[in-house]
Amino acid sequence: QLVAGYVLYGPSTMLVMSTGRHTRGYTLDLTHGGYLLTTPTMSIPTHSNEFAINMANYQFWAPDIQAYFKDKFLVQTEEAAGTMRWNAAMVGDVHRVLTRGGVFYYPQDVRPGHENGKIRLLYEANPMAMLVENANGRAVVNQESVLDLTPSELHQRVPILLGSTELVTEVCAAQL
Repeated sequence: QLVAGYVLYGPSTMLVMSTGRHTRGYTLDLTHGGYLLTTPTMSIPTHSNEFAINMANYQFWAPDIQAYFKDKFLVQTEEAAGTMRWNAAMVGDVHRVLTRGGVFYYPQDVRPGHENGKIRLLYEANPMAMLVENANGRAVVNQESVLDLTPSELHQRVPILLGSTELVTEVCAAQL
């Protein structure tokens, strides 16, 4: 993979891209007629307890995944508790991970059509994995680096976990 990126529209329009070594952020500047480099080197914050995960699917997850998130969100101590943010838009959720830390997680579940996850490997998981890994993060499918996977079909779906290296490692350790 040579390049990855996305454009995020909001109060400002941002282009985030990587050409192999760093993940960089650009902001649209209409007075200059183009994008200006505003974040030369994006780096995912190491410590964060933010999770971008769709808890509405909790009942369909494997028991080990359910147990991990039950402990994260029902724990009583502030330093161990997790915070959930879910936009239901991968670009928005991953952008928050790139800037604030935490993880984006879309696990496989038992519903028909979701046994292998929902995110498409070639045009969703791979580009986001490249951006995250080039921002000092980690991106895995079943604990294997997303960027090391060889697609078996064009629209192949995968469960994906990406974000802060420390938190991705913690979530992986909780899975059987």
